[in-house]
Amino acid sequence: FPAGVFALYLKRKYKIPYIATEHWSKFLPESAINFTNTELFLIKQIVRNAEFICPVSKNLKRAMLSMNLQGNYQIVPNVVDTKVFFPGKKISKPDKLSIVHISGMNDQIKNITGMLNAIKKAHSVNPNFKITFVGTNDFENYKQYADKIGIPKDIINFTGEVSYPEVAEIMRKHHALLMFSNYENAPCVISEALVSALPVISSNVGGIPEMIDATNGYLVQKQNEDELAQKIIEMIDNYSKFNTELIAKDAQQKYSYEIVGEKYLNLYERVLALQ
Repeated sequence: FPAGVFALYLKRKYKIPYIATEHWSKFLPESAINFTNTELFLIKQIVRNAEFICPVSKNLKRAMLSMNLQGNYQIVPNVVDTKVFFPGKKISKPDKLSIVHISGMNDQIKNITGMLNAIKKAHSVNPNFKITFVGTNDFENYKQYADKIGIPKDIINFTGEVSYPEVAEIMRKHHALLMFSNYENAPCVISEALVSALPVISSNVGGIPEMIDATNGYLVQKQNEDELAQKIIEMIDNYSKFNTELIAKDAQQKYSYEIVGEKYLNLYERVLALQ
């Protein structure tokens, strides 16, 4: 919605079937968005009349069903361009672990201040890491907060916004991805990081536990800064135990254009076979 309204019109007027992909985190209960009665009616019609409705996670499917959005659901994950995102060469036991966070850096959603608190706690126990924040150019308040709580300037860097290829290049220069969101759907940045061979530390919210397990990262309770600090320390101590080559290979088998494209091709062929 609202793009699906046009597909619904084409189906009703010209009998053209459609398949809908759904990424929108606004369907999650934590987003607290209030749809008007007209919007909700149209969304229900779009979902019900789709030959397949394809959310990117089981969690999003559950959220949509909780809104009584009944339809023919098929889970198809987000896609990653593996020509842009791919592993870089890293040493397995670095002197300092390079961690990166990439987002729009909305504190209400991404909990940047919570991450900074955890980073301070982790650094007081094990200082052998550095952290880069990639995102909004409006990061001065976070930088001031990091200074206020005593995070050393030489371990933290804010890059501001960068281009899509630069995001991939930054990932290749880091060892792990850090997320601490209050709510999420199935973040593309996590699948991009996994394809780039980065294990992930993240809060256990939304569709993220469908992406992260003991083989490719750590999950923590949302807003639990002490647990996040502990997992940062564990990542520093145990990074060499992660099979980063296998992390990238497994992620490519889930998120590449070829794999996701094949899933959609199969759905379209099933629809066309019924026409």
